[in-house]
Amino acid sequence: RSLRLGDRFLHLEEQRSRPRMTMVSDGVDIFWLVCVLGAVYTALKYALGLHAAGPSARLRRAWLLTGVVSLTMATLGLFFFGRLLLFGLEHELGREEVALDRWAAKFFAAYCVADLAFGSFEYVELIDWESGWSHHSFYLVMLVLLLWRGHAHFFSAGLIEELPTVVLAWSRLRGGFGTTKRASGDATTTTTTKAVEAHHRR
Repeated sequence: RSLRLGDRFLHLEEQRSRPRMTMVSDGVDIFWLVCVLGAVYTALKYALGLHAAGPSARLRRAWLLTGVVSLTMATLGLFFFGRLLLFGLEHELGREEVALDRWAAKFFAAYCVADLAFGSFEYVELIDWESGWSHHSFYLVMLVLLLWRGHAHFFSAGLIEELPTVVLAWSRLRGGFGTTKRASGDATTTTTTKAVEAHHRR
């Protein structure tokens, strides 16, 4: 089994999906993913006792979806970062997209919709313009364009940036604070870029 997993890691390009799937099909997938995220959010809200009123519970509820999605994206990011170190940025951006790329893009697009939709009812005062409406809208438009053009693998190459969001979400869910997502994300992006450059200068 480990050999098969290793083969998939090294030969991801062989797992090709249908190129440029219709936006209707992608839209249906995103819709169902939004529903799944809604069910996960509701289950976690009650399981963790965050359904009560009050600013503290509301703040922690605001990070439930972000925590789940960032953990998922960061896990995928480690996989793609491994390929980035192994094959280089040029190879990863030049390869064809695969099903895993598309599902990652659709999953994050669904998160952008779900966070704004559920947040409008559950924690609207915590959704600011910069990190909420503009951030999610930008990513949503970008992901739709990447899916339409068949370039979802561009998104996969940068998923490692979600790692600091996992730490931040965990801190917020425990009642802590931490740095902003933008600052921690910029730091991780810089570190990641330097690591890739150093690896390929050897």
